[in-house]
Amino acid sequence: MAVIDRLRIAVSPVHRALEGTALARAMAAGDVSPAAYATLARQTWHLHADVEPQLARAARAWPALEGLVDPSHDRAALLATDLRYLAPDDATPAHPAIIEACARVRVDVEMRPWTAAGPLYVLEGSRLGSAVLLRALAAGWGVPATAGVGLDYHLPPSAGWWASTVRSLEALPLNASQVDDICASASALMHSLWCLYQDLKPADVDAASALRASHAS
Repeated sequence: MAVIDRLRIAVSPVHRALEGTALARAMAAGDVSPAAYATLARQTWHLHADVEPQLARAARAWPALEGLVDPSHDRAALLATDLRYLAPDDATPAHPAIIEACARVRVDVEMRPWTAAGPLYVLEGSRLGSAVLLRALAAGWGVPATAGVGLDYHLPPSAGWWASTVRSLEALPLNASQVDDICASASALMHSLWCLYQDLKPADVDAASALRASHAS
């Protein structure tokens, strides 16, 4: 079975659980205010800011990853831009689930650098949902789906990015044990994200929904 298929199967159960959380459903419906979204964006920034350097470190330790780890795809800076717009005074520390996830990636990369392909798959794969979230959140906030409105993180990447990611994953010289390691790493990160989404309750979802309804009437 192809590595990409193994990864998809490994993360699918917890990915579905994450999409079923109140926060994920509210974002998909455009019913999360900028303030509520900023809370998630801050935690997502903590994740990217810590994990992205670890991916680069893994590529240095295991050169086979060099075709997969592309610093131009890093998104911590995009989240920092969004947060300057949405919540410039926010300095909320990392959530325990994010701290745990980052620590796990650091240990994995140090011991088995090929496992970096797991979190990279999760982070790059999250772009697939960004197109939907960009439109939904922008509509809910009443802003254009463009740069500079707090949603730069969800802007589309360069054309062909996902096909290139899949090709690079499939080109990795992996044995069966290494594939298992990568799948476990991806599943662990997805589980940490599910824990975060479970804990971040969008308290103003009802208020946002009411606001949209009033605009539509």
